[in-house]
Amino acid sequence: MPGSTQSNQIRIPLNGSWHLICSLNTRGNAVVPPGLMATLWRLGREETVSPRASCSEGLPEDRSKTQRLTSICFLLKTAIPACTDFEVTQFPLRMRDWLKNILMQLYEPNPEHGGYLNEKQRNKVKKIYLDEKRLLAGDHSIDLLLRDFKKNYHMYVYPVHWQFSELDQHPMDRVLTHSELAPLRASLVPMEHCITRFFDECDPNKDKHITLKEWGHCFGIKEEDIDENLLF
Repeated sequence: MPGSTQSNQIRIPLNGSWHLICSLNTRGNAVVPPGLMATLWRLGREETVSPRASCSEGLPEDRSKTQRLTSICFLLKTAIPACTDFEVTQFPLRMRDWLKNILMQLYEPNPEHGGYLNEKQRNKVKKIYLDEKRLLAGDHSIDLLLRDFKKNYHMYVYPVHWQFSELDQHPMDRVLTHSELAPLRASLVPMEHCITRFFDECDPNKDKHITLKEWGHCFGIKEEDIDENLLF
């Protein structure tokens, strides 16, 4: 049986120091939105594995045949390098562009994504999708991402709010906890080793909660554009 098994995680060795990690959700619910994993793999720089790769060969043989399991697989490098000051300043540029591109994917006609965005969300995303000035998805330089953010700032405001709303499991409190950030952090660590430090710096008062205002500031959104009415 390849890899090692734990109660809810399977590690399958790949080439070099990369592993395929399969997180098992015994409730049968995925913890990432449609399109997220496919986007992660397009951002991969050293190893490519289908986001829909089956982890069935690594499951414990004695598991109940009636137990519903959903596998969420992602790449993880054994040794994650430290995040430098320079790298953490670049992280929001890639993250903003990534969030925008995810919304573009969810808006495009696709049976797998159908119904994920509600009507209000689709109306908001439509304006970005139809804008001819939109920077299309691709492996862009940091300088280009920075220029695009300055030039087309308005296209990034809603995607930042959307991600906050997606992560916030208790909308009444309007804050993100460590547990609410965990699914996004786990998914991004393989490709973005600065994610943990970035989230830490989004919590300047170290109260273990990230407010919408703190979240917006982390992504360079102007205070006057941080709006709870965009959380829908």
